Amino acid sequence: MLQAGLFHRIGREQDQGSVGRVWVRLTLALGTDILFVLILVTFCVRGAAKGFSGEIISLLATIGGFLLAWKLSAGVSSLILPYLPLQPGATQATALVIIYILILVAGVYAGRVVKAFLKFTHLSGIDRGMGLVAGAVKAFALLIIVYAALMALSPVLSPYWMNESFAMRLADRSWPSVQNALSSIRLLEPGSLPWHLPPSGEGESPEESEPSN
Repeated sequence: MLQAGLFHRIGREQDQGSVGRVWVRLTLALGTDILFVLILVTFCVRGAAKGFSGEIISLLATIGGFLLAWKLSAGVSSLILPYLPLQPGATQATALVIIYILILVAGVYAGRVVKAFLKFTHLSGIDRGMGLVAGAVKAFALLIIVYAALMALSPVLSPYWMNESFAMRLADRSWPSVQNALSSIRLLEPGSLPWHLPPSGEGESPEESEPSN
């Protein structure tokens, strides 16, 4: 249930009392919700405009292109080193930048080719619809990142105001599934989080776990 959310258990004793604090909580919550809606709409519109294929190609060119450029830069730098009056490190950095730019340019042209093909096959509408969904997923991912950052700061900044925010309640309810998914692919160690709480049953006190006489 939402009432048993993570930030309820962390900040239950804080920010309760004065009308001023209640007003601050409501203002933060409302501002967060409005900002999330604006980001969601922006990402969805951009996703629909670029299409799902455009989103995927852009992502692959930006992230995958850098990784590929990093991997190829050493070999390319050894080929161009005799022709450049630079140190080996600077030559490799130059090679990395050149390869990365070429990959980005190739990604732009690949996106145009894919869009032309989808338009020719009358699949551009489906592509735009999937791009809209991809934009919503990106907005949700950003929300999860902000939620995790705020919870990491919970020892300093009380997260109790998040109880009033629909966006933060959504992130709180979704976080266990996200955490399990990231842990399953070894991208996140739950125990490393400063605000990690053990699953129910693992954190019982000795008095609760001992059988009664």
